[in-house]
Amino acid sequence: DAVALDHTTFFNCYFVAGSSHPVITVATGVVMQNVHFTGAQAWVGGTYGLYWNDTTSSQTSLNVDIDNVRWEQSTNTSGYSIWISTNSGLVNFSTNRVFSTGWGTAINGIYLRNVNHSEISNFSYNGAQVCVDIASPTNTQIALHNVNCATYGSTINMAGATGVHGDWFRAGTWPPYNYIMADVCAE
Repeated sequence: DAVALDHTTFFNCYFVAGSSHPVITVATGVVMQNVHFTGAQAWVGGTYGLYWNDTTSSQTSLNVDIDNVRWEQSTNTSGYSIWISTNSGLVNFSTNRVFSTGWGTAINGIYLRNVNHSEISNFSYNGAQVCVDIASPTNTQIALHNVNCATYGSTINMAGATGVHGDWFRAGTWPPYNYIMADVCAE
């Protein structure tokens, strides 16, 4: 018996969280299928933008899209705009036009574990910490397209992930990285 969020669209949302909670928390055990965050999405404050640390689900989540989001004004230096770690997996996850900014505070970008056949597109990270962290053998077939880690010192962690391909730019590097990897991609 899984708790589910199915066929749901969050459109044109302005979410604000206090300094001790994520803007959006997905509880452990929740299975999400066909869930979309789209339109104009402002995620303001909070310890994370979207935080989903699932340790108990017994079914695979599927088709989760996050589009046109700006996470800003967080003061949590260990927070991520998107943190997803699933127990039974997430298939067909995508982000498009996500902007992660601390504007004067240190925050992180996107963290994924047990996420497969997924895409990070048009992601802009304005911080000097972790831009993208997909470093896990539980992540497979991840496409990175137009990922912009705009600040010197930001990192992209991919060690252990398989089937990573695409293009990304990190401050101080030109031309952008272009990778097509069949097995392990580590930077």
